[in-house]
Amino acid sequence: MHREYDEQELQEQQAREKKKLDMDNQRNRLREQLDFEKSKDTKAKVKKWSKAVDDDEEELAKLQQDEKKQMEVRRTFVVYYLAE
Repeated sequence: MHREYDEQELQEQQAREKKKLDMDNQRNRLREQLDFEKSKDTKAKVKKWSKAVDDDEEELAKLQQDEKKQMEVRRTFVVYYLAE
């Protein structure tokens, strides 16, 4: 049971890391696009990409909060499991 838990936790951690990396990559692409659009001085496009960056940053913050909650649940489970 302990090994299965470790394997599952590793898979979930890898999935979270991949999701975080994907979000970071997307945010960087959006920032680069935003910088490009700013250089063209097109206000409508800058506003659009600024919103996209803001939305992605909000999503990333939510993912980080979810990860924090999952880690707390895992810590509680491990403490309970080890206490048995």
